[in-house]
Amino acid sequence: MAKENNKLYIPDEFLEYISRIHLDLQFHFKVTRRRLTKAGDYRYNPRTGSHTITINENLNQWAFLVTYLHEVAHMKVQLNYGSGLKHHGEEWKAEFRKLLLPVISSGHVPDNLVGALAAYARNPKASSWSDPRLARALQEFDEYGGTQLYDLDHGVSFRFKGQSYTMMEKRRTRALCMHELSQRRYLISMAAVVEIENN
Repeated sequence: MAKENNKLYIPDEFLEYISRIHLDLQFHFKVTRRRLTKAGDYRYNPRTGSHTITINENLNQWAFLVTYLHEVAHMKVQLNYGSGLKHHGEEWKAEFRKLLLPVISSGHVPDNLVGALAAYARNPKASSWSDPRLARALQEFDEYGGTQLYDLDHGVSFRFKGQSYTMMEKRRTRALCMHELSQRRYLISMAAVVEIENN
């Protein structure tokens, strides 16, 4: 589960923790190709009673670990409470927090990440990337890195998902940006990785 094609998907220090979770819960696990709309996914099949978790292969080790625990928390909600609850409600937050705490307190998380994880664990969001502080901390471990929308000043032009925009205004977690072709305004996460356009 942890290694495929000589790529280690999670930090060595947490292999035992992750393996123990997998053995205890007994779910199908797959590493998938990159998906633009999500980093991971949890599915429950009520007909067969089976659980499946998938994680994108392009994530760095720390993002992979956090995403894995995020999806395991969904499974634990299904097992403990059944269906019909709010997808990222209080039950999921509590389960995710319990899974994150051993990681945070392990002493093996880099200093620049442990503070962001601890703050995030107090009130986890639906996506790790919707928390700008955690997203920035996780992206520091990306192999190729990138410029985040957070780093851009007003009026700077950039490309995001193949489209050109101009930064207009920074808000708490998102930025108001103008789509250059249509002149429409959109809110984009400030943690989004963008490409600065040369004017």
